[in-house]
Amino acid sequence: MATFTYEAIDAVGRQVKSSIEAETEQQVLTKLREQRFSILSV
Repeated sequence: MATFTYEAIDAVGRQVKSSIEAETEQQVLTKLREQRFSILSV
């Protein structure tokens, strides 16, 4: 697994910058969307 750094807006409008482990960037996008993040960058 790789570690991806992302920036997103959470459900209440706060900007979040963090990292997440996944096999691919597509998995990162799916995981973040499931958590209701609006993704700014990965």
